[in-house]
Amino acid sequence: PAQAAFTVNRALLVARELHLHRQTPPSPWRTTLLAALTHDQQHLRSRLHP
Repeated sequence: PAQAAFTVNRALLVARELHLHRQTPPSPWRTTLLAALTHDQQHLRSRLHP
């Protein structure tokens, strides 16, 4: 239960970060960050919906 709650909180954080950083001006840093956040989101989603 505690691990599930932690995973949900991380998923919400990553979703918020993706939303915020998609609104920033294009740059190499943004591209790299969005790729990492998208990867994290997919990993967390697979843990929440096996």
